[in-house]
Parts: sequence; structure tokens; C-alpha cells
Amino acid sequence: MESKLFFIATDDFVALNPDLQREIYMEYYKLVYSPIIYMVKDHATAEDIIQISFLKVIKKRPAAENEAKLKAWIHVVVKKYGL
Repeated sequence: MESKLFFIATDDFVALNPDLQREIYMEYYKLVYSPIIYMVKDHATAEDIIQISFLKVIKKRPAAENEAKLKAWIHVVVKKYGL
């Protein structure tokens, strides 16, 4: 079963229901928090990187074929902004 995160690649995020947007963001947050905090060692900085990278992800909306490829692409974006 695909997670709600896959909505990033398939739908216009801004047009989604606010509750669904919140669920997608929280799923994104859980996915990327650990690798970001490992890189930066600071919670506030990690929060900033999560927000910036999330905005980039929803703006660029990759044409991901499946959830695994979407998650891999998200990790590339996060690493770019975490450096």
C-alpha cells in the first residue's frame, strides 16, 4: 500500500484538503528527520532544512513511478539542503 507521501508526486499539493496536507507533511517529516539530524546535529537547523526541502519537493513534483523512487529522490533533495 502506498503512503500518503505519494500524493506529492501525483497531485497538486496546494489543492489538497488541509488535513491531508498536514498528514503528508508529517509523513515527510518522519521520513527525513533522522538523516537530517544526523547531518546537522541541531534540532532547529533540522527543522529549517525540513521545511525548505519540503517546499522544494512540492514545487518540483517529480514524475515518480513508485513510492520507492519518490523516497529516494526526496533523500537526494534533503542531502542537498542539509549540507
